[in-house]
Amino acid sequence: MTPQGALIPIVVLILAIAFDVYCLRELARADVVLGFPAEFWAVVIFLLTPFGGIAYLKLGRPH
Repeated sequence: MTPQGALIPIVVLILAIAFDVYCLRELARADVVLGFPAEFWAVVIFLLTPFGGIAYLKLGRPH
């Protein structure tokens, strides 16, 4: 694998972790969480990267 080819998965991993951190910070700052408790959303965000974060941003927080 070339050095550029090895860099792409690392960048994707860093972006996924940054997105999870953003979603977890939004969850921590939220006064109201819709549908499920905040602990549920935290587990979903962590385990289903990046789809859990997308689901929380679309379904879990008030608009």
